[in-house]
Amino acid sequence: MIDRPPMSTCRLNLGSLSARVSCRSSFHPDALAELFCAPATPLSGAAARPDIEIIFIEADRHAPQAAPALTVPEDSLVIVDSPAAQEVHSEALSVRLFRSETPVRIIATVLGDGMSERDFKVHLSVVFFKVLALLDRLILHAAAVDFGGAVSIFLGGKGSGKSTTCLQLARAGGTILAEDRVILKKNGGGFFVSGCGDRFRITAKTEQYFFPAPLQAESLDVEGVLKKQFPAGQFFRSSPYRDYPAARLFFNHVGGRFRITPISKGEALVNLLRETRAWHRFVGGQDHGRHLSYLRECVEALPAFRLELSPDLGESAKLADFLAGPCDP
Repeated sequence: MIDRPPMSTCRLNLGSLSARVSCRSSFHPDALAELFCAPATPLSGAAARPDIEIIFIEADRHAPQAAPALTVPEDSLVIVDSPAAQEVHSEALSVRLFRSETPVRIIATVLGDGMSERDFKVHLSVVFFKVLALLDRLILHAAAVDFGGAVSIFLGGKGSGKSTTCLQLARAGGTILAEDRVILKKNGGGFFVSGCGDRFRITAKTEQYFFPAPLQAESLDVEGVLKKQFPAGQFFRSSPYRDYPAARLFFNHVGGRFRITPISKGEALVNLLRETRAWHRFVGGQDHGRHLSYLRECVEALPAFRLELSPDLGESAKLADFLAGPCDP
């Protein structure tokens, strides 16, 4: 018999979803926490019942909870709908989702031990982002701010000005939900958004503009760019892990001058498809169709804009004036 460490338990937030995570290896909850930009914290005896329970187990042919053996094509997924549970399988991870249970239960079986940490994290992201989709949630590489009682979502890749936008609105009295990762939730005919984590990362130029003195904060190399990281709530109002009704979509980029342009629903849909393409993997036409339908409902519900930011950071203050006006374009 192989001696194994006992199961340990921690608490983790996946946006507004509170999760209890049980595992034998601390690597698994830490990797999940890194994926959702939220710290894994010890579980106290007085903790409220979570929304979901995630159990990580290592593959064992003799274990009653082990995932069934099946062949997964390289760099692909297999999705199985069975009467008992929905299943998502990759080459490294098999997940069973029991969504009818309370709390929702997720059993994640780790397959094999020869994969690098980096490769495993890729599989973890692909599988868990798909599980969120099965729960009518979509993770976005985006920022979100509640300003004047209406939440705007700012989408864009590296260097698109999401952090600058958040700081400018926070300085004008807004509440930051998150500056890099949010979760969109469909509920009936509306959409809600929650922030993933309280961390904030800024470049030296942004720090110099928004803060009167250098921050005593951790410096990190983020994809070749040195940024300082600090909790958003240290300086501004911050409210991650809570659902807010979404009001607007913005697609950020840095250009020559500050400009806000309303865009059509068709253009918004194309932009959303582009922004979500890199973070999600699909299995066949039905899976693609489900994703497209979700995005189409989103752009039907939320007015969308192209947000061009000026290299002059002071110009971004005009955004607060725009958001103080009516929501519809």
